[in-house]
Order: sequence, then C-alpha cells, then structure tokens
Amino acid sequence: MFRYTILILCLLSVAANASTVIITGPIGTEISINGTPIGSLPLEPLDLPAGNNTLTATHPGSKTFVRKFSTGDQNDVVTVDILMEKLSRKDAVLFSLAFAGLGQRYQNKPILGWTLTAAEAGGLLMGLLSEMEMQNHNNDYLVAKSNYDSSVDEDDIIYWRAKTNTTYQLMSDSESLRNVSLGMAAGAVVVSLLDAAFRVPSFETKITNNSELAVQAGLTFNF
Repeated sequence: MFRYTILILCLLSVAANASTVIITGPIGTEISINGTPIGSLPLEPLDLPAGNNTLTATHPGSKTFVRKFSTGDQNDVVTVDILMEKLSRKDAVLFSLAFAGLGQRYQNKPILGWTLTAAEAGGLLMGLLSEMEMQNHNNDYLVAKSNYDSSVDEDDIIYWRAKTNTTYQLMSDSESLRNVSLGMAAGAVVVSLLDAAFRVPSFETKITNNSELAVQAGLTFNF
C-alpha cells in the first residue's frame, strides 16, 4: 500500500511540473520534439514536463524550422508559432554551383546532398593524385626515351625500349584515371545543378497556412 502511495505522489509531482504546449503552423507540417516524431499539424495540445525542449518542423518546399522553448509549471501555456521559410530555386542553384550537394542539403535532402558532395570531392582528389602520378611517369618516360634513342648496345636498346613502353603505358593509365575522376566530379556538379534547378520542392508544393485549423498541435505525454 505504501509503495502505491509513493508512486501516486511521484506521478502527481511530475504532473504538477508540466506545461500545456500549443503549436501553430502550416497544415501538414511534420513536428518532432526532442528528436521524437509527434505527427503533422493540426494536432491537439500536448503536456510536457518542466525543462528545455527543441522543436523541429519540416514541410515540403520549406527550410527546416528549429525552435527551442522551455516548459515550467502546470498552469503555464506555451505557444510555439512555426514560420516556414520557402526554398528558393536561385539559392539552391547557387549552392550547387559552389559545390555539388550543397543545394540538395539546402532542400532538406541530406542523403543525396552528401552523396553528390562525396562524388565531387572524391573525383577532385583522385584527379589531383592521378595528375601528380602522370607527371612522375612522364618524367620517367622522357628519361627512358632519351636513353633508348642514344643507346647503341643491343642489350641497352632492348632494356630501354621495354622501359619506355612500360612508363608510357603507366603515364597513359594515370591520364585515363585523371580524366575519369574529373568527369565524375563534373558529373556530380551537373546532377546537383539539374536537381536544384528542376526539383526544388517550393515549385512542387504549396504551403497552406490556416490559423484556425493548424493552431492545435500535439500529443499528451502521460508520466
């Protein structure tokens, strides 16, 4: 009996330190609080225990909205107004032009964005390394070719001919790898630009604000 009494007192203590939270914003906006998905607007008011909280709101065609708020006593009513900022095609294209994938992360598409960024960065890095390797092989080729041209002994001619052919093939392979790597980097930029130019969500989805229907947000947390 004593155990149940303590439990009831604890529950009452938690409830006494809770606030009612009302969230307003565009219909269909997805809401998460402290990393936990709550649902999409409109919802009902929610009760949260006292403390600091982080609200995250996402809506197609809009930038991610993040707002920190605090809850306190049971009698407190906290209202969080969500103001979604529409994405800009111009900004998405400029970001993608600066570096592949930036425009996609601006559009709230992080997986595609980081994939394109990795493709461009990897292509540029591999292209640079291949260019350096090609220059080294080119120097070796010039030395081998010079020695081959000046050789008079048959054994030297055979050796330097083989060395010339080998270094030339290595130089050609490095050049091909450089071209493929730079092509991959350029392709990532092109894909990022086309995606930003033609698939910006703000041109596909219209944000509907309804202050009467989207006023109530939430879910009741029972502790």
